[in-house]
Amino acid sequence: MANFSYKVRDQNGKALAGIIEADNEKIVVDRLREAGYIIISVQAKDLSRDINISFGAKVTLKDIAIFSRQFAIMIQSGIALLRCMEILCAQMENKTFKNVLLQVKKSVEEGSSLSQAFGAHPKIFPQLFVNMIRAGEVGGVMDEALERLAEHFDKEHELREKIKSATTYPAVISIFALVVVNVLIIFVIPQFAEMFKGFGAKLPAITTFVLGLSNFMRAYFPYMIGALIVLIYAFQRYRKSPQGSQQLDILMLRMPVFGPMILKIAVARFTRTLGTLVKSGVPILLALEVTEKTAGNSIVARGIAAARDSIKEGESISGPLMASGVFPPMVTQMIAVGEESGAIETMLNRIADFYDREVKVMVDSLTSLIEPFLIIFLAVVVGGIVSSIMLPMFSVFSQIK
Repeated sequence: MANFSYKVRDQNGKALAGIIEADNEKIVVDRLREAGYIIISVQAKDLSRDINISFGAKVTLKDIAIFSRQFAIMIQSGIALLRCMEILCAQMENKTFKNVLLQVKKSVEEGSSLSQAFGAHPKIFPQLFVNMIRAGEVGGVMDEALERLAEHFDKEHELREKIKSATTYPAVISIFALVVVNVLIIFVIPQFAEMFKGFGAKLPAITTFVLGLSNFMRAYFPYMIGALIVLIYAFQRYRKSPQGSQQLDILMLRMPVFGPMILKIAVARFTRTLGTLVKSGVPILLALEVTEKTAGNSIVARGIAAARDSIKEGESISGPLMASGVFPPMVTQMIAVGEESGAIETMLNRIADFYDREVKVMVDSLTSLIEPFLIIFLAVVVGGIVSSIMLPMFSVFSQIK
């Protein structure tokens, strides 16, 4: 995907400008013409100079949720749009977010629509946000669109926090164990090596193994660090390639225990995003395009793409999702019922709520299982190293006695 800046005139002759993300320039031209605009210019835009949220204060989903809710309240109170932006900019503590909002406000003052102004900052505002704002502008229900966005990002933030809380403790314990083991093997064990040589007796097998491991790590530790850096770099390149991303996503879905949880997270994100967009009046094809890009898993995204192609041919959503073999039968059946009854957004939100609860249960269960396992593993490893030191000393003491 690339970003294209465009300049157009609407049917009233008003000049408009903005940015669209698309695969190529032809798609951008087709979209603008379908919207009824007279195209002045379309060109690829380099966003490398845009604000990078990786540095400085990071703009989180929680920040966007709070901003959306405050914006909605102000609009409901009858405050003018530019005045809302001015107030929100003034009270924003996150400097990165504040600078972006100032740029958005400036773009609106220059004649851009609010959705176009937000769309110029794709690193901050996801496509879901931009399309919801556009739907709110077209339907005259900006406050409702913002309320739905706030609710959506609140739930997405809550889901991410659950996953983060479940993985933080095991990660900290694992890093601590790795540091302790390396310190013992590289710095502590060599202190006893000379003493063991003076015993003149055969050392236990575990002591011989630990001493050999210590000598190996001391000799090759810098090379091991270099090899680790190269492997991480190679893995990142492989993960970003289309083939590598697809193979890793397949592997993740097939993993025991973690695979089902990853699928449930993807289904919850897909159904919630699609339900939010459909309920806000976003066209179904555009809604599926947005959810495809936010699926978080290329295999799930492929199933969504098949559903989008199916709808273009006049078919249903549920059929291709079922044929993909990725989505659970309950999901496709509920979507089919929603299509038949005309309440698909209600069904999608119910599915999202159900899988949110399922993910929470799985995360809690995994946390309760992983914690004791890591503690036992750390005790066994450290206990083995300590035993390799103490056993020869006990043997000498018994001989002296």
